[in-house]
Amino acid sequence: MDLPELMYTRLESNVVPKLSPLSVRIEGIRKLLRKAKYYRMLRSNELVDIIRPLSFTSPIKITGCEMSGYRGFTDNVYVCVVGDKLSFKADFKNTRKRIAVADLEHNVDNVVKKVTVLFMPEAPYSIVIEKVVDEPAFVKQTVKVRSIFGTDVVNKTYPVGLFDYRPKPVSEFPVSGADNAVLDISYDWSVGNLVYPTPPDGISITNMRVSYTSGFITYEGRVYKSPLSDNVINIRWTIRNDTGYDLTIRHWGLLLSVLYEDLRHVSQVIIDVSVSDRSLPNGGSQSYSLTFSIPEWAYGMLAPTHAVRLYRGETLFWAGGPLYQFEVGRVRLP
Repeated sequence: MDLPELMYTRLESNVVPKLSPLSVRIEGIRKLLRKAKYYRMLRSNELVDIIRPLSFTSPIKITGCEMSGYRGFTDNVYVCVVGDKLSFKADFKNTRKRIAVADLEHNVDNVVKKVTVLFMPEAPYSIVIEKVVDEPAFVKQTVKVRSIFGTDVVNKTYPVGLFDYRPKPVSEFPVSGADNAVLDISYDWSVGNLVYPTPPDGISITNMRVSYTSGFITYEGRVYKSPLSDNVINIRWTIRNDTGYDLTIRHWGLLLSVLYEDLRHVSQVIIDVSVSDRSLPNGGSQSYSLTFSIPEWAYGMLAPTHAVRLYRGETLFWAGGPLYQFEVGRVRLP
């Protein structure tokens, strides 16, 4: 049994649960809370540049404290790729017109550089620390100045996430609230659109398209889910009837399946959408456009299908529909 056959077998058996509205709301609230947490961190970083928390008597001031080298910024998170090297720079300056001595310290996640500097009048000085990113993290940067005249300190925290285009790992199987199954053999996955099962003569399905409506990021030609946004996609397709009969189209189900990295494990849910019955006269066509959100756990190899039933009078003529196969990465959060 391959993936399309599994999808329709489970749909026919009526064992695939609908995506719970309550779980969607809880997921949305959780995203908002995390996004607000990251915003507070960034806002605190901004305020620290404006208001120094300790003594202003020291002639040696911290004039800059920043991070660079990240690939993108979304949902209040700096985003990198594994192996990227972030650069943390601390800038100092002697604000007076005479020589001054100070002990400087720059600390990034416990990588510390300390130096005692004899500053010429109004002279600047910088300390740079580089950090290789291998996991999402809250990276902490602390900069200190100590002199006989006083102290200046800056503390910042940066939420750093990672672009990750790998398929969904089997370690995340099963998914709560989904229909979880295992294929007999690995599915021959490829990106593209198909129709399953093959429609009878006279029935054609065309114009199949997937578009990313909101909550996605495109980076280096790949699409990633924005982690703390509502991830909304749209699928479109057109069906034409040249059978010689007048038919009726009835919505069966919008099924979303996720295939795991081993190409065998599958988790799937029914997306709750409202679609009315439509007439499909001989020589006529109907077009569909469905917009829906995908759950947080759905990433990697995604396969939504819009299953319909065609009736000639009250007799079932054919059941099937368009099947979309595409890939979406994720942004891993700290």
